Amino acid sequence: MDELHHDATVSLGYADPAKNVYVAVSGSGSLFRDIQKAKQLWSIEQRAYYPEGPEDERLALLRVLIERAEYWVAPGRSSYLVAAVTAIASGTPVGVIGENRKIT
Repeated sequence: MDELHHDATVSLGYADPAKNVYVAVSGSGSLFRDIQKAKQLWSIEQRAYYPEGPEDERLALLRVLIERAEYWVAPGRSSYLVAAVTAIASGTPVGVIGENRKIT
């Protein structure tokens, strides 16, 4: 395993809009080369970017030591419509809709 760069602050995001799920992660990251691990994670579609396969010298892995994470699970559209009607009727915002958690 060859470490290329270390201890850079990184932020990663993941979204699955079909399921209304969103995740944000930040922490300390490092790039490294590990051909065995690259082989474990490899899929044939990656040949479009790395034609020499897991041994391609341009391929590196990103390791992130997570320091903070946050996720959101949003309800469906009907929940937002109900919240909007409630806010209009009461004259006050409804606050958080869905679930949101922060982890440190």
